Amino acid sequence: MLLARKTGTALFLALVLLVSTFGLTAQDMMYSEAPMLAELVAAEELPALEERLPDNPLVLQPLEEIGSYGGTLRRGSANLGTYLTHNFTREPLTMSHLPITGDG
Repeated sequence: MLLARKTGTALFLALVLLVSTFGLTAQDMMYSEAPMLAELVAAEELPALEERLPDNPLVLQPLEEIGSYGGTLRRGSANLGTYLTHNFTREPLTMSHLPITGDG
């Protein structure tokens, strides 16, 4: 009886978590400034975070956990696409926020 109650409670909490994140879009999310950029924003050498983000940013759910600031990212790429690790599909890298000029 106790095991069934614990299992039921766990399933209920999992369902609540799933439903609560279902309607969350990139526009609804709260973003926080990277600590190493806060000084540049305060000195007005860098625009505020809201001004730097595109209208529709690509936001992925982390596979394991949200990372931490700092460290070194070593990644080379010579292609025009990227693998989205959450579903292993190949998506084009879009530059929709860049203006297209008449001279190409």
